Amino acid sequence: MKFYCCILFLWLLPSTFCYSQADKKAPGPATVLIFDSIPKFTREVRQFSNLTHVHTQPQAYIRDNFYTQGINPRSRVKDTIVLYPKGGYIVLSFFYSMMHQPFDYVIRKGDTVTIRFRNDMSYATSTDQGYTDYLNHEYSRRMAGTPEHTPYEIYINYAIVAKSLNELMNNEPTAKADWYPKARNYLLNELRSLSEMPGLSGKYPMMFNFFQDKLTYLVKRLDFEQNKLPADSLRDLLRVNKTMPSDMPYSYFLPFLETVARKNIVSRARVFKYEHGNIVDYREVYDKVSAWDEINDLYRKQLLYGYLKEIGTGFSVTDFNKYLSRFSSFTNDTILIKEIRQEFPAPYDITSQSGDSLLMLDARGNQTDLQTFVAQNKGKVIYIDFWASWCVPCRSEMKSGEALRKKFKDKDVVFAYFSIDRQKSQWTEAYNADKLNELPHNYILLNWGSSRFLKSIGFGPIPRHLLYDKSGRLVHKNAPGPGSAETARLLEQYVSQKSSLPIEGSKR
Repeated sequence: MKFYCCILFLWLLPSTFCYSQADKKAPGPATVLIFDSIPKFTREVRQFSNLTHVHTQPQAYIRDNFYTQGINPRSRVKDTIVLYPKGGYIVLSFFYSMMHQPFDYVIRKGDTVTIRFRNDMSYATSTDQGYTDYLNHEYSRRMAGTPEHTPYEIYINYAIVAKSLNELMNNEPTAKADWYPKARNYLLNELRSLSEMPGLSGKYPMMFNFFQDKLTYLVKRLDFEQNKLPADSLRDLLRVNKTMPSDMPYSYFLPFLETVARKNIVSRARVFKYEHGNIVDYREVYDKVSAWDEINDLYRKQLLYGYLKEIGTGFSVTDFNKYLSRFSSFTNDTILIKEIRQEFPAPYDITSQSGDSLLMLDARGNQTDLQTFVAQNKGKVIYIDFWASWCVPCRSEMKSGEALRKKFKDKDVVFAYFSIDRQKSQWTEAYNADKLNELPHNYILLNWGSSRFLKSIGFGPIPRHLLYDKSGRLVHKNAPGPGSAETARLLEQYVSQKSSLPIEGSKR
């Protein structure tokens, strides 16, 4: 079951752009980011006793010419990242707290910038002291007297002030309308303060233009959401940005455009209703945005990339390959195409289309199959857990699985975890959170949808568990879960056997 809780708004278009230090073709001077002893980034926010928000986004994003890479700097140490920007600047967006909007830093190519913490907020230091003062524009505004949470943050994330889950679920639209004028006035005041900063527009025009762009389109976003942006004004904004797309390293016109698309296109698309939730037909959304002639191809590419990922997550491999082909024909952007191939590994490996075996990929990118895995562990009992990042029952069993592994730590039992996630980053984030990264047998399945083996055992809802005896024979095709006392009894029984027992039933 998929459960989404939108707490913070951020337009995410992850793409790899960093070069290694050994890359001799890397253009221009290096930009160095040093994260010096920053606190540990907390991803859980317990706002209400009966609800815990688990955020999965990285702590920071590096944006270069509209390509975005998420990073998680190591805490309490000095962590250094070296990159070679494509343009003259990058934008570093840094979350110093899950319940606050990030600070944005406009960093020039060739600069060395250190991020530390002051007053529980991130603070950037450049080798150019004059630039340092302007880098910390948002930090300085907070220190000048802004309350703990700005009106804009409360508008975006009403959970900050809601007193109960019931209030959050039932009062959010009304509350957003109430907070709209306060949030709008706050942003307009910030815009005025920007124009009053001495020398900023003359000394550092790119930084000035970036923050002006950011605040302007945050205001436009609020106006559009609250039906306060006239249709003529919207058409004018689209027309200007179609003929003159931004040359900044990242423009806040992009999340504004995403908001327009979400309201005018995504919300009107077909919705497929399933037992455990609903799925928007992002194929229809993709088609309509492809035909949206009021927007520039630069922005259209970014929108389509996001919808292509939704198709890869929620629809068939055939659908995904069809739309990937269309995306590849539309753009020659090899970076985004490479990124999507890395995110969704299953459709691209020709061998993964074979149904004769169950093919899987480990966290290091090595491919193997179930038959080989079982053969390599002959002489041991094998307990396999099928799960996915979005499966709440699966994730809730992980602590029971950890206890079971400890119980059989010194015995001939192999515990393996097979994810049916389609999106590699979601699998990676989940297995790190659940500490499966510390285990030797952690895989994402490549062909679970077409595997004849899985069909032969009636594979369906997860969680699902298999049990193999020491001879490599499948003795339980529907074994009990890790929290069941029956599981420990079965493992003890099969560990003690020198030869295989008759296959037992599938009773849980």
